[in-house]
Amino acid sequence: MTDTHLVVGLEDGRQIMSPLNCYPRLIAASAAERQDFEISPFGIHWPTLDEDIGLSGMLRDQRSQNAVS
Repeated sequence: MTDTHLVVGLEDGRQIMSPLNCYPRLIAASAAERQDFEISPFGIHWPTLDEDIGLSGMLRDQRSQNAVS
């Protein structure tokens, strides 16, 4: 994660980047909260933030319903 983007590296070497303003819970989170994540076959889960981001949604540019435009 950068200051402005969520960056996911895929097994085949590709990267997916999404602006953090697509995910208000991640923007509001502390650095420690952002680092507390779990990887699953379907995406990323932040248990302390109750946030789940699916890789398929990132590929389709599917943003959080509360995303900042």
